Amino acid sequence: MGSQATKKEEKYIDIEDLLKESLSDKNVTGDKEDMVLEYLCQTISKTDSYDALQRKARDGDTYAYIQLASWHISHAKNIKDYCAAYHYALKASKHGYVESYYILGQLYLYGTGCIKNVHKAIKYLDIFVHTMSSKDLLNDSVLTDAYLKLATAEKKLGHYAKSCQYYTELQKIDPQYETEAREMLSLLQNNRKEFTSFAFYIVIACLIVCGTVYFLGSYLLNEYSNYAGRYKIEPKVTIIEKETPAPQPVVVTKPTIEVQEPVTYTLVSESVFESLGFQTIPVRGISSTSEYVSSKGNYYGAKNLLDSSLGTSWQEGEEDGGIGQSIHFTFDTSVMVSAMCIYNGKQTSEEAFFENNRVASFTIFDDDLCVELTDDMQPQYIVFENPLLIDNLTFTIQSIFSGTKWNDTCITKIIFYE
Repeated sequence: MGSQATKKEEKYIDIEDLLKESLSDKNVTGDKEDMVLEYLCQTISKTDSYDALQRKARDGDTYAYIQLASWHISHAKNIKDYCAAYHYALKASKHGYVESYYILGQLYLYGTGCIKNVHKAIKYLDIFVHTMSSKDLLNDSVLTDAYLKLATAEKKLGHYAKSCQYYTELQKIDPQYETEAREMLSLLQNNRKEFTSFAFYIVIACLIVCGTVYFLGSYLLNEYSNYAGRYKIEPKVTIIEKETPAPQPVVVTKPTIEVQEPVTYTLVSESVFESLGFQTIPVRGISSTSEYVSSKGNYYGAKNLLDSSLGTSWQEGEEDGGIGQSIHFTFDTSVMVSAMCIYNGKQTSEEAFFENNRVASFTIFDDDLCVELTDDMQPQYIVFENPLLIDNLTFTIQSIFSGTKWNDTCITKIIFYE
């Protein structure tokens, strides 16, 4: 008895020494560290055990994230603890620890507030059980508990077939779940019977309604036919003969057709353009056949063409570089579009300008006019001769200057003048 007491005392003293060593500046690693952490969690205050786990995580032991998540779950008092557990479990999952999926499944199944989602609980628990099953750990108690939680979650959602499947897996691991498996199978069969009965009654009700409508419609149609036949009045037709007038010669006047001269264009410098005194035409509406959708949430739609910033642009979203894509403009009233200005490409920097595609030529006025542009960042001013009176127009890309990095065609601004 005395020797056994001495051994226990020596082990206790050894753990106490390790505890002091772990709380000092010395490094404790391996099996000794696990013994200290277990001792911390069981014997000393919650604050000291938590600090020890955090220090272990800071020292590069990523498995400490699992221990921190478990610590928060075991000491959970409010939503903050659940959030902290979720935070550490998510970090552990990024380092490839399978146990993190089990913890995330628990949190989503039994958590509160935003951390309660049965569908996500099923997702993470399913990943855990499939991974553990592939490692032939069928007798693991955590795996058994995961199967039980999966069966419970599926039952909550009314997925009795899947719940029954998980109870069957539990029965293979531990025969004590045979009763639960049978009860779930019975519940599944009863549910199917109820659904079949409900579907049968629905079909019968539909047939009755359809039959009633058919017979009622036939009856009303027959009554209407009898009524129409009973009160039918033969119309009295009086034929009045009139003399047919002699045909008169028709004089055909040829209409005067005004021939619209074709629209042409000229590229002019900024100074020449300013001297012509054009006025800006407000655009009422704008749309495009394609636009790039950014995964980062940045907007590259056609409305960027109308703002005053050179930092925003329209960018098409097709794989062929945007040839054939169109931008449609509408105006408040019919206007004489006499000129336009285009800031070609992406104007944020010279590097961005040449990395992306630029428009080389485009058609306008219903494809009647093809305009060719130069490949530089300066605004390009286009003056039209013989302009049309229109209330809308379509800008269609015909060719492009290829970018050095990206196959996306960009336009920063388009402005119309009268």
